[in-house]
Amino acid sequence: MRKADVVKTKNRKNKILHAAVHHYIKTGAPASSKVLVGDYGVDCSSATVRNILAELEEDGYLAQPHTSAGRVPTDKGYRAYVDMLEGARRVALDEASRLRKAYDNRAAELEEVIVNTSRVLTSLSHYSGFVSLPAKDRTRIKDVELITVPGGKTLFVFVTDTGLVRHRLFGFEISRAAAGYINAYLRERLVGGTLDDAQSAVSNIQGDLAGSPADFRDIGRLLSSAFDYQENLHIEGVANIMALPEFRDLNIADFLGESSLEAGHRPGPLARVIRDNMTALDVKVIIGAETRCKGFECASAVIRSYSRDERPVGVLGILGPKRMEYSKMMSIVDNVSKMLEKALKDI
Repeated sequence: MRKADVVKTKNRKNKILHAAVHHYIKTGAPASSKVLVGDYGVDCSSATVRNILAELEEDGYLAQPHTSAGRVPTDKGYRAYVDMLEGARRVALDEASRLRKAYDNRAAELEEVIVNTSRVLTSLSHYSGFVSLPAKDRTRIKDVELITVPGGKTLFVFVTDTGLVRHRLFGFEISRAAAGYINAYLRERLVGGTLDDAQSAVSNIQGDLAGSPADFRDIGRLLSSAFDYQENLHIEGVANIMALPEFRDLNIADFLGESSLEAGHRPGPLARVIRDNMTALDVKVIIGAETRCKGFECASAVIRSYSRDERPVGVLGILGPKRMEYSKMMSIVDNVSKMLEKALKDI
């Protein structure tokens, strides 16, 4: 066969595969040769389409639920379909307008921005949107301060480069001289380091401050507890996917697991997906069995990391059925991640 004929045959098979997967995503019904020729403009006879569908089935891209039925895509077929997409389509004008409005009145706290973002993903996709808080090993401390407050108490505050603000009120009072001494000590050792570094660094403070103006009991333990930050995952719209036929008989809690992404907790497959793709700078699609969760082969996730100062710090995405409109979901995730990055710069 001539090279030109080989290319033509390959292009025809790709077009038929694309049409078959698109039809199933759109309707939930198997694609027949009659439908592909009549509704999708496949430029060949029904007999030729039937032969190509049979070849695609043999190659593992399609499956036939019943002998007389049309074909439905396999995970391999979905993967080929996603790979054939020329890129995420541009967000429709009405969706772009909703995105801008969602971030016009930015939240003052990082957690509020994260919650708002997961709700935007859910609203635009009609599936389930999720966003992870910035990872501890990717979140750097911007400033720390101990402040003496009225009532014999001391307030400890730290701020990170991702906009996270944490404060802890201690039930003891220290002098201004002691507070100044500790602040200088902490800033020298913590500012610019990660939250992971901070917990180990402050645990040694007790010995370092022995005999100083700030020498008092348990300061290291108390400060270490203030840096006990949970890398939680915020999820919205679980009811949306539970209403779909593919998910009705599944225990979605097993897939989601605990909301914490940290070691020692019971992460679900979704948390593992996030950990494995913390540096995914482009939109990534994880289809069916690629989630590595037995019993949840019906699900797909469209994800992307979000960055602060060109450094990936967390992950966001959409969880839905395999028959989702991938081009649209990829576009939503890509654009929302960029809006989130812009919002983080303003915090």
